[in-house]
Amino acid sequence: MTQKLIKRAGEVRTYIFDFEQFPEIILLDTLTGVPVVTATNQSQSGLGTPPTIGTPSIAAGAKKVNCVLSGGSDNALWLMECQCATVGGSTLVCTGLLQITEN
Repeated sequence: MTQKLIKRAGEVRTYIFDFEQFPEIILLDTLTGVPVVTATNQSQSGLGTPPTIGTPSIAAGAKKVNCVLSGGSDNALWLMECQCATVGGSTLVCTGLLQITEN
């Protein structure tokens, strides 16, 4: 399931990547290690400054990853991807969309 966050360029927001519906997590595996978050431009123009991505952290319960996002160009759409390992040895990728609107 793709999650969506709408933020203004001047805002600083926490984006939560929810891994709870992945089969591994349903079967009681948990996230571990250092998650990696990336942003890929999905705007028609392909232009724009990406959001600044803070250091992601695994949330309590080890089923979600929190990441602070700031900045970015107005009127841009970004595909956000969070890659994280599990204790059981899987590597999972959770995706979401970030819509940046005008201030």
